[in-house]
Amino acid sequence: MHEEHEKKIKENLDEEHQKAIMASGLIREQVYELLKGMGFGQDEIESDYGFPVEASGHNETCTIDFVITLGGKRVAAIKCAPDAIDSRQREAVAFCRVAGIPISIVTNFVESKILDAASGKLIGEGMEALPEKSALAALCAPEICASGARLEKEKMILLAFRTLQCHRDSLK
Repeated sequence: MHEEHEKKIKENLDEEHQKAIMASGLIREQVYELLKGMGFGQDEIESDYGFPVEASGHNETCTIDFVITLGGKRVAAIKCAPDAIDSRQREAVAFCRVAGIPISIVTNFVESKILDAASGKLIGEGMEALPEKSALAALCAPEICASGARLEKEKMILLAFRTLQCHRDSLK
């Protein structure tokens, strides 16, 4: 009886995971098309940007859905989420702090939050708040660079989210 219950739970999780993957892909496509419509060129939109992160003996490659580059500088990172964006906000801010990217954006294409990565403060909310190309540069503070204990903390947060993602993937 216990094994049958576990099997049913796994099947439900698999179904939910597949729905989330499909929703995430659709959101990514919509965000990409929106960015192009807002004046960003293909050469300014980098998808699946990632880099290795090492902290406390753990090493993982962490990625984010999109990074916007203006004038040769990465200025914004976008995390697409098929679920509540509040649960992805901290991950996106940690990513930006480790990567030195000043603006963090989280969206599910219904709502979005734009955050100053250095302070973590909300600077815009809603799809209408997504900055056009001409406005994005004005939002950017000087380059951010977390260091010392704060950088290590941000790396650990990023790796924790990566571990959760790996765990979800292993349930398939």
